[in-house]
Amino acid sequence: MTTHGNSDAQTPRCGFVAVMGRTNVGKTTLVNGIVGEKVGIVTPKPQTTRNVIRGICTKDRGQIIFLDTPGLHKPRTKMNQQMVRLAMQSLEGVDAALWVVDAAHPWEQEEFQLRDRLVSRGIPVVIALNKVDLLKGKEALLPIMRQLSEQ
Repeated sequence: MTTHGNSDAQTPRCGFVAVMGRTNVGKTTLVNGIVGEKVGIVTPKPQTTRNVIRGICTKDRGQIIFLDTPGLHKPRTKMNQQMVRLAMQSLEGVDAALWVVDAAHPWEQEEFQLRDRLVSRGIPVVIALNKVDLLKGKEALLPIMRQLSEQ
């Protein structure tokens, strides 16, 4: 987080958070909810977010600028390659990453690649386990949470 002026605890702060994850895990829906307004389009169609979209959450203690990124996937076209490149480039200079994971489909190749990138850069990570309502029973959450914690 960046401070403005002195380092007093009351000084407003500002930080950048890259919102990462596979396509259609709910990144844009989450950012829209946190920011409190529609900053990105939400649709069931994969790869709707094609550029990094910024959403700003302002509170008394400061601001968080969320970088809503294109979904990670196996790119088959030049445009899709560029979208994945943009998502990964959004990790440059951020203060943290918010990694959104679909509880019903927690681990795909893209997650392992993202994990490796985050670990190699030493970026603090918060994992948001989304779509838990799609699980057959809530007892299925504990093994998923354990696996994510180990990763």
